Amino acid sequence: MSSPTKDSGDRDTLYVLVTGANSGVGYAICTRIITNFLLTRPANQHLHLIPTTRSQSKAIETVESLQQHIEALAAGNIKEQLFFYTPPSTPPASPTADARALFSQRVTIDPILLDLCSIPTVFSAARALAASVPRLDVLICNAGIGGWSGLDWWGAWRQFYTEGVVALVGKPAYKKSTMGLATKQQLLGGQKGDEPPLGEVFCANLFGHYIFVHEVASLLNRGPLAGVQRSRVVWCSTNQVEARFLESDDFQGLKTLDAYESSKVVTDLVAIGSQKEELKSRVQDFFTPTSTNDSQDDIEKSMVFVSSKDATSSPSSAHSGRNEETIPPVMYLSHPGICLTSILPLPIIVTYLQLIAFYLARFFGSKWHVNTAHKGATAPVWLAMESDELLEKVNAKKIKWGSGCNRWGKERVIPTHMDYWGLEGEEDKETGEFTELAKTIWDKVEHLRVDWTDRVGAWERKR
Repeated sequence: MSSPTKDSGDRDTLYVLVTGANSGVGYAICTRIITNFLLTRPANQHLHLIPTTRSQSKAIETVESLQQHIEALAAGNIKEQLFFYTPPSTPPASPTADARALFSQRVTIDPILLDLCSIPTVFSAARALAASVPRLDVLICNAGIGGWSGLDWWGAWRQFYTEGVVALVGKPAYKKSTMGLATKQQLLGGQKGDEPPLGEVFCANLFGHYIFVHEVASLLNRGPLAGVQRSRVVWCSTNQVEARFLESDDFQGLKTLDAYESSKVVTDLVAIGSQKEELKSRVQDFFTPTSTNDSQDDIEKSMVFVSSKDATSSPSSAHSGRNEETIPPVMYLSHPGICLTSILPLPIIVTYLQLIAFYLARFFGSKWHVNTAHKGATAPVWLAMESDELLEKVNAKKIKWGSGCNRWGKERVIPTHMDYWGLEGEEDKETGEFTELAKTIWDKVEHLRVDWTDRVGAWERKR
């Protein structure tokens, strides 16, 4: 891990990384972060936005589209809609013409290539990022795949007849999927059978992110000296999951037709489980940089410092391995509600019919049918940009926050019930089931990460 070379020590810059940023909710997250930043932050502050895509062509297209968004915002051609959890007594003043003229100068868009289904490239992307920025303030784990191939039309009609339109488009039970989807061979040049299978949906939705977050831990961690605020990792899940979709012996979802739902249950357990006192040591170990490509000197150089009321140790003591004075990021959990994206490939006519059904479901009372990716980005952007004080006040780190709206489309963020957990852990206090399951999943995923770190390290040394 190389020491940072850009904007080192610039505390007026907000560094935000969004995975899967070229389309859908990921792209909407980027546009809403830009809008929120330019319309609410002081004019002397700068946004360094890092969208990730899987190809260079998509990266170029994404940057061009985001630059066009900034230009349209500066020209006043975009309706400036901001979401506030608690409406301010005095709404932010509309930027002056002079302030708008500087919008493009206040945002740097710096994409990186990241294929979450290719573990070696995840490590490479982490190293490239560490060489280009001094820290990360927000990392939004949005990218993912469904693993579906189409629809079971007879199943759709059956669910419509027995459960109605809201269930049909709220908790669809008719998506076709293939059991046993695995990633391509990870380590090129190896013999077939040398490496264990890795669930493709699991890797794209959870495991690739999990490795990436660990590998950039030195950019996320904060030390005890005064500086910038504590960093955040925002996980994007779904509201269409139940604990029954997960088998702990098949946490990669290789033996189920519900691999997508299984991966999202694991995501929930990783994110919310990180707040449990019983998992504190696991989380501290996870955020301790241990890559075989890192030297201790490099780790020390890339540490970032933040104020801490209880900080008493010297800077050097905060760098030596896992130290209690090292402040890891806060993990938050979100989901986009239900909106129209390309995650499920459908014919164009079916897409339009689906959208009509979505609006009908919202009219008949569904709070989750936000319908557009723009509204689906409400919850993750709120968790990324809201003040620490308010997030602490509402106990945000212990809640799964969903993007929702009322019948007329007015946006809101809504706490979402989780099996064994409830809304804020009230169910787990009675049974302890969530904590035990979270421990199991954290142990299994962390063991898998260490195994693949060793495999990739050995493979890279042979090359």
